[in-house]
Amino acid sequence: MRKILAILPVPVFVAVTFFPCQAAAKTISLDGNWIFVADPAASFEAGDLARANGIPVGVPSSWQAAFVDRRDYAGVAWYWRNVTMEPPAAGQLLLLRFGAVDYRADVFVNGQKAGSHEGGYLPFEFDITSLVHPGDNQIAVRVADASAQVKQVEGIRYAEIPHGKQDWYVQTSGLWQGVALDFRPRFRLGGAHI
Repeated sequence: MRKILAILPVPVFVAVTFFPCQAAAKTISLDGNWIFVADPAASFEAGDLARANGIPVGVPSSWQAAFVDRRDYAGVAWYWRNVTMEPPAAGQLLLLRFGAVDYRADVFVNGQKAGSHEGGYLPFEFDITSLVHPGDNQIAVRVADASAQVKQVEGIRYAEIPHGKQDWYVQTSGLWQGVALDFRPRFRLGGAHI
């Protein structure tokens, strides 16, 4: 019997450790009614939203699709909603996940910045465990997007944004993909690169 030995230039070891989880994972969809306000002067702050004259909007949806008078609007806008919840159990963390926001998103939870993401077509998430409290919590998203007519908004150049044939159609700005809260084990298997 012949043995075949494969020689690798570098030994490869993969170790996986599993930790017990005291609380089950769960996802809560935040799709549905949010409040929207356009901010052409880019003057609002997350703390100003209670005084803003916002209007209801369904999420996911671009503001161009949701509002006839915003079909050609490019610039800054805000989305926000209140969510009543309990903080995550011991051994859990709370992720706020976005399917996609076009184009730059600054995310706030209870007036504190959770993070920013630039790019209108990829999902992203933020760990908001330390930002939530029992009861009502406000989630707000400041969105900035340029267009073929408004070529630059806050350093975002429309010509530098990757586009396919979709710019032949109506512009898509805002929370155009789903939003969810994910209660997940603090220790979990994520993406693996070998």
